[in-house]
Parts: sequence; structure tokens; C-alpha cells
Amino acid sequence: MRSTTRREAGFTLTVDPATLVLTADPATRTYGAANPVLSGQVSGFVNADTLASATSGALSFSTSASPTSSVGNYAIIGTGLSANHGNYVFVQAPANASALSITPATPAAPASDASKVYGQGGILSAEEESMRKLRAAAKGLSLNIVNGGMSLPHGMSLPHGLSPAPAVPSATR
Repeated sequence: MRSTTRREAGFTLTVDPATLVLTADPATRTYGAANPVLSGQVSGFVNADTLASATSGALSFSTSASPTSSVGNYAIIGTGLSANHGNYVFVQAPANASALSITPATPAAPASDASKVYGQGGILSAEEESMRKLRAAAKGLSLNIVNGGMSLPHGMSLPHGLSPAPAVPSATR
């Protein structure tokens, strides 16, 4: 902040800069969407000054929120201007701190009730789940699966959470 001091005829006159307030226009968007175009205005000019006569630069508004920012309120900050001749200082309007509102997204397709029979239609039995885990853990290794049981190559152990299935004797005729 720059003050101007002038002394004449035994008097001292100090002139402090006036304050210009950068006020963001409130904006709303849905979670996952791109930020809208942000805008706002400047207020507080004195002595018939205008944005064009008292400042230089280009007024812009921005936010730190991204498409993946959580639902809630975010700041919109005005920047880009400087005061000609040091006659003004800039401050953010208090409402800028929460000017962008991110709302929850609406699901593309509503959820619906469904039911499945155990062991059918995508629900794996405990044995099927164990085999799926074992296949994933042992990808590229050779396993001997015989009659529902398995044997591992020498020196190999089962992944955590899996236990060996006992060999099932083959039926005799």
C-alpha cells in the first residue's frame, strides 16, 4: 500500500490508496463437470475513476477446483489488475471464499433392485473364488489340478488366505 505525503504551509496531508473490491459472480456446477466460465466485477472507484482509467491489465477469475474436486464450496479469486499511479489496493470480497458450489452428480442410470441365486449368475462359491484367486496368483506357473485337488510345484506356497483343497477320490464303477 502506497501513501502520498505532502507538506505545505506547516500542514501535512497523507493520501492513502482507496480499496477496490474484486467480487466473483456465484457459480454452480455438478461433480465431474468442467468449471463454468467464471466472471465478476470490481467496485470502489472514486473521483469518477473507472476500470479503464484507474487500472491496467485484464481482470480474470479462477478457482482451484477441478472436475474431480469433492462436492462443496470453493473460492473464486479475482486477479490480473494493477492500479495506475498506486491510487488503489485490491481485496477479495468475503463471499469469494465460497462462490463456486459443486453439487452431487445424478447417476446416469438409476439403480434397481436385483437378486441372484447363490452359485449362479455371477456369484462365486467359496471353491470357485479360491480357484479364481489361485489362478490370478499363479498366472504363468504350472499347477496340477486333479479331481478337485491340487498340487504345487516344489518350493511354491499358496497365497495368503487360500488353503489347499483335499483331493477327491475318483468314483469307482
